[in-house]
Parts: sequence; structure tokens; C-alpha cells
Amino acid sequence: MKALVIRPPTSSDGPRLCGIQNIDLRAQHPHFGSGIGRNWDQGHHEENQPLGVHSVEVAIQVVLAFFATVAVIFPLLVLINNRDLKQIRQKQIERDRQRERKREEQKQIERKREQENLRIHQEKREEQEQIERKREQENLRIHQESSARQHRMEQEGIYEQMVVLGDNSVALFVSIPEYLKAAEKHLNQGELDFSEGAFAPFWDSIENAAKALGGFDEGVQNIQKNSSQYRQLIQRYEDVPPKFPLASATAKKLSVGTTTAARMKAIARTAQCNFQFATIYEQRKTNQILIAGFTNLAQALDRMTWKITDSIDNLASSVGVMESMLQESMNSIHSGLGDMGKSNAQHQGKIIERISDQAEMEKKALEMLDNIQHHRKPA
Repeated sequence: MKALVIRPPTSSDGPRLCGIQNIDLRAQHPHFGSGIGRNWDQGHHEENQPLGVHSVEVAIQVVLAFFATVAVIFPLLVLINNRDLKQIRQKQIERDRQRERKREEQKQIERKREQENLRIHQEKREEQEQIERKREQENLRIHQESSARQHRMEQEGIYEQMVVLGDNSVALFVSIPEYLKAAEKHLNQGELDFSEGAFAPFWDSIENAAKALGGFDEGVQNIQKNSSQYRQLIQRYEDVPPKFPLASATAKKLSVGTTTAARMKAIARTAQCNFQFATIYEQRKTNQILIAGFTNLAQALDRMTWKITDSIDNLASSVGVMESMLQESMNSIHSGLGDMGKSNAQHQGKIIERISDQAEMEKKALEMLDNIQHHRKPA
């Protein structure tokens, strides 16, 4: 009978882990039988072998089988353990890689979040800066518009003041010949009173003539004041100023008032050479009279001619200076009327109408002065 015996692997086994041989147990152990315990094979007897030896052999076989099994199983376990360790290490490496990837992903998410927050912050800051810039630009625009509007209103106010001064000067200029007419009329009456020997009425006529000449001088002075103010406004006005309605040549036409004042002084001087008229004059020369710049009739008779001459000279000088300042501006006015009419026809019409009215009034006043100077009655 043969049995399988498991033995430890040797170097001659090659890649095999263990060897299994067919062993003839009957040849090696003649007392080995197929029974259990004390059953032995046929041809041998139980009494031929000692019991202790058989037990030892069995124990040896069991131990050898155990070690053979261990020798087979241990390498398997080692291989399995190594494979498991390798798998564990690979899993551990994979887990480490996964954790590293997760950390990288988390870092990327954090970086993206930071970048997004930074972008949002920058956008908000830029938006806020744009809002601030727009607010500053809007405030600047409002301030500029307000300043421009205020400046425009100031310039329009200056323009209106110059227009008013011009209109007032024309009105004064038109009224001046009336004072000369009245003075000439009173002087004519005075000559008549003197020829008739009317002492008191004569000096009444002379006093009334002096008052009329005082009104004439006051009108000239007011025109001169207007021209001075007008000249100051020109320096503040940035656009082309309106033309002052009176020229220096026109102002010189007022010198006819000097002639009337000289006539009054000559008539009074003739009367003073007469005792009766001189007596009345002495009684009335210190009486207060309502004449600007004079306190009594004596001062008026003595200084009227000089005062009127000085007022006319001052007016002519002021208007002459203003003409030199307006020479270029006047050309710009006439050349700019067409452009002005295109943008504002109504305003142009008013300017032309005012200039036309002023010219007509000035013409009438000059005719009256000419009539007075040549002792012609107005038609």
C-alpha cells in the first residue's frame, strides 16, 4: 500500500513550493496496515513490533507532516501577506494621492474663491470709483453750469445797464434843448422888460433864465456821469457792448449852451450899468435860488458860463475816450448783427429798433440845438 507524504520543498524542486511523492509505506514500515490503531497488513503480526516504536514513528510522521504543511503554508502566507501589504501600500498611496488631489482641489477652490472675492471687491471698488467720478463730474458740471448761468446773467445785467444808461442819456440829451429854449425865451423877455423899464420883471426873467441854464448844465453832467459808468461797464463786459448813443461830435454841439449863458451874462451886465436896475439887483443878488451848484443869483451870473463850458468839455472828453474803446466793438456789432439775427431775430429787431429810435431822437435834438444857435424857431 502506498501513501502520500508531504515534504518540505528543496532547491531541486525549482519553482515548486512543495513536493508530493508516492512512498511505499509497506516497504519502509512492514507493520503499517490499512487499519487504525493496531490493525496491520497481512503477512505481519502485531506482536513482531514493539508498541513504543510504532507510536514514535507515528508521532514523527505527524510532526513531519505538520512541518511540511507549515513549510508549504508559510511561504503562501508570506506571499499573500506581501501581496496584501503591497495592495495596502498601493491603496494607501492611492488614498494619499486622493487626499493630495482633494487638498489641491480645495486649494484651487480657495484660490478661485479668493480670486472671485478679489474680482468682486475690485469690481465694487471700480464701480464705487466710477460712481464717485460720475458724482464729481456731475457736481462739476452743475457747478460749471451754475457758474456759467450766473456769469451769463451777470453779463446780461451789465448789458441791460449799458442799454439803460444809453437810453437815459438820449432822453437827457433830448431834454437839454428844451432848457435852452426856455432860457432863450426868458432872456428875450428880459430884454423886453429892460427896454420897457420893468425893473423887477427883468430880474425875474434873468433868474428864470439862470434856472433854465442850471437845468441844462445838470443834464450835461448827468450824461457825463452815465458815460463814465458806461465806460466802467465796458471793462467788465466780455462780449461786444452796445453802442453809446452819443458821440463826441454830438456832445460838442451842446456848446450852444455856453453862448446862451454868455448872452445872459451880457444882458445882466447891461442892466447892472443902469442905476435903477442895479439897485434891484443889489437887493436880490444874495437871495437863495434853486440852481444846482449855485447858492444865489450872483454866483449863477458870475460862474454859469464857466460851469457850462466845463461840463460840456468833460462830457466830450468822456465820450471821446469811450469812442476809442468802442471803435473795434462797434464794427463787431454791425458785422455781428447778421449772425445775431440768425440765432435770435427778435432780439436783433429790438436792437435795431432801439438804435433807430435813439438816432431819430438825437437828430431832433440836434435840430433844436441848431435852431437855437441860429435863432431860428423850430418848424
